[in-house]
Amino acid sequence: MTEIGRLAVVLGFIVAIWGVIASIAGGLKHNENWTRSGRNAAWAFTALTSIATGCLLQLLFARDFNVEYV
Repeated sequence: MTEIGRLAVVLGFIVAIWGVIASIAGGLKHNENWTRSGRNAAWAFTALTSIATGCLLQLLFARDFNVEYV
């Protein structure tokens, strides 16, 4: 579970950066495709954050204290 949560956090960070860049580029260039990509990145970030939170809660309920945040 630890590796899945860590992977979700790292991928979420990458997706969040992409979302910001795509949204700004789409707004400046008035390109709907870039803006849509930024919007989809926000949904992907939400899903990845939910996965990471679920992993952290599972570790908490299992009393697995190998992760610093638990």
